[in-house]
Amino acid sequence: MSEYIYFVTGLPDITLDETRTFPLSLDYFDEVAGRLEAADRELMAIVRHPFDNTNLIRAMEGKSDSFDPRGAFPSDEIANLLRGTESGPDYMDTFLKAKKEGRALFQGLGDEDSLAWLFLEEMEAHPNAFLREWFAFDADVRNLLAGLSARSLGTDPGRVAIGSGGVAEAVAKSSAADFGLAWSHPWAEKILAAKGLLARDKAADQVRWDKLDEMRTFAHFDVAALLAYAQQLFIAERWLKMDPAEGRAMLESLSKGLIDGAKALMLRDVDSSKQGNESN
Repeated sequence: MSEYIYFVTGLPDITLDETRTFPLSLDYFDEVAGRLEAADRELMAIVRHPFDNTNLIRAMEGKSDSFDPRGAFPSDEIANLLRGTESGPDYMDTFLKAKKEGRALFQGLGDEDSLAWLFLEEMEAHPNAFLREWFAFDADVRNLLAGLSARSLGTDPGRVAIGSGGVAEAVAKSSAADFGLAWSHPWAEKILAAKGLLARDKAADQVRWDKLDEMRTFAHFDVAALLAYAQQLFIAERWLKMDPAEGRAMLESLSKGLIDGAKALMLRDVDSSKQGNESN
């Protein structure tokens, strides 16, 4: 039995009531803080780094009043990173060093995309399989969305793709309506079929949600299941702001999936134990 199964099955009810106003993920991070081993706490901090990246860019632009608490770094640490009195993750230090020296890291990309590219490169080399797979997949989805948006605005999709993966290259170079992705990436077809920005956003998040469900299934309640859970909370929170009914449906689906999966795993372990006793 995986070491975190009892923690996962004991997670609090995540269905929102009408008066709740704060992000569920913050409750979740408080809950896991004292439950995870030190190495796994570091992994949980990494899944929060995209919010740290946003906070860093906002602070650089003088927009610290829009600080997102879902990042792993509090606002004073972000300020210290900008002052150079503290060090952050390698990709962040590389970005800040280049900014200080006035160097462009990626031709044609702004600060936000440059920082995202550095983060992606660091994740591609990370020893944790979940982080490598998830952030590569998420980058693929983001690149497709960025490419479609660029085309709709009459700009060059090659100027918005980040990373060096197959999807990034297709978005940057292909003139096909689907960037040549529909046949090789079935999830891309679901996004391409959506009409309108809101429908496309929803299709993209459903694609992400399905991917995380798949990754949770194979994780068997080790730390990867908890990392995937956090990512799904981020998606649900986004839809709670855009479409409360949609967000609540996602949360209910997440809660039910965790409970059903845990029951199935427990039953499997009980059956295995019985078979072992019978063989003895």
